Amino acid sequence: GSKNFVKNNYNIEVDDHGTHVAGTIAAITNNGKGVAGVAGGDYANGVKGCKVMSCEIFNDDEYDDNNGSDETISNAIKWGADHGALISQNSWGYYADVDYNGYISNKEYNDLKNLVVPSILTAAIEYFNKYAGCDNAGNQKAGSMMKGGVVIFAAGNENIDIDPICMQCDGGAV
Repeated sequence: GSKNFVKNNYNIEVDDHGTHVAGTIAAITNNGKGVAGVAGGDYANGVKGCKVMSCEIFNDDEYDDNNGSDETISNAIKWGADHGALISQNSWGYYADVDYNGYISNKEYNDLKNLVVPSILTAAIEYFNKYAGCDNAGNQKAGSMMKGGVVIFAAGNENIDIDPICMQCDGGAV
């Protein structure tokens, strides 16, 4: 199952980034298509790959209050744990280049470095780590590959070169 947490329905709005990420993970291998995912199984030998669940937390409507909100994201992470996900792959993060000028200033870097992740997100991640693969009593579900889950975040989504001349960290250039 998949869910759109922005619109609170089950209609996923296809996006090139999400489709790319899902393919990197789960594209079926050894099927003559020329693409292979890291967990795509092996078609020729009958080995099934992973299943992908889409939890939409962003859309193109910048005025939608649910679009990328901490509550929307937290609900999606928890829902994934409650609906069979064992790995939560998150290709999103906080932007450092808030003025969108193509580089990260010292102020932007320090603001990001000092960012405190909201407690609602921390709680959702901790929930996923503890309860993915578990039943309502917190016991590992029969057939689950593991008790508890793994939450992964992508890095580098801004595609920005950080100028070591303008960026200092702990007294030295980054």
